[in-house]
Amino acid sequence: MCRNNLPAVTERSDVKGRSVIERLSRFVSFYEDELSGGLLLAVSGGSDSLALLHAFASLPTVIKPAIRVVTVDHGLRLEARAEAEMVGDVCKRLGLHHDILTLAWDDAASVSQAQARRARYGALAAQARTHGLTAIATGHTCDDQLETVFIRQGAGSGLYGLAGMADVAPIPVWPEGYDISLVRPLLTLWRNDLRDFLKGVGAEWAEDPSNTNTAFERVRVRNLLRDNPDEVKRLEGVLGHAISQRISDADQLSDWAARYVDFLVGGAAEFDVPAFLKLQPALRLRFLMALLTAVGGKEALPRQEKAEALIDLPGCEAGRTLHGCRLQVRDGVCLVAPEPV
Repeated sequence: MCRNNLPAVTERSDVKGRSVIERLSRFVSFYEDELSGGLLLAVSGGSDSLALLHAFASLPTVIKPAIRVVTVDHGLRLEARAEAEMVGDVCKRLGLHHDILTLAWDDAASVSQAQARRARYGALAAQARTHGLTAIATGHTCDDQLETVFIRQGAGSGLYGLAGMADVAPIPVWPEGYDISLVRPLLTLWRNDLRDFLKGVGAEWAEDPSNTNTAFERVRVRNLLRDNPDEVKRLEGVLGHAISQRISDADQLSDWAARYVDFLVGGAAEFDVPAFLKLQPALRLRFLMALLTAVGGKEALPRQEKAEALIDLPGCEAGRTLHGCRLQVRDGVCLVAPEPV
């Protein structure tokens, strides 16, 4: 499992008062191994990603990873091309490589935000692979983090959802994103901090009109949190507690899996059933959801209620199927293999 949301990086009290460059330097040093294969910066022209660009350009050479910059033109707004070219001009002044990726749609008017997001990540993953880079960085901020927690809490999300976005995570497209990480170096910084930083270096940014469109849930949540500091403080508490618990669970599951799980040729895996049944139900559920997703080659986790029905492995002696996998228990071992097509 990847080292994500570790207190050394994401504990806001530990970095409070540090400059943007100091926080980024801390992030790069801590995640040196994850960034050693080079980094693709996804820069849209908005304040958050432009701050990411300028901050990386300002890092001391001794810790700066190999970087390349890309802007994705979704083809959904007339201004997008000009914004991408603006990013290119900034990169030229900074001495950085920049590419523009243009997405094509048969009917742009019918494209949803989810479709655009998936296409963007797919294009970014392909670009990273083309240039031999192993990680993609985005400009997600603390504002984005708390908005995410608020939305997930309203949807009834559990512990893992309330822990928000991770510092380092698998890129959320499959199979395009195989072995490419998504990193978010700015999660401990507020958007206003980043805009102050940009003003300090004399940089301008573009404003995406969708960020003020209250037809989108995230915009409504952003407006609510902007005027409600007590709610922001409450969400910070929820996030901190959930992160701490997720770290504890991840450490425990990593140690457990190293002892009791074997991965087999062909993409299957097997685990020790008595040891599995001794785990707490919540850990069994998380393990099963992750394993089924990996073995089944899926992009998203299985529905939680379906996975919950299998945490005691009922009926698996005869064989059960879920999420593109077949589970079979024999002689105290559960084999999880891709379901035959």
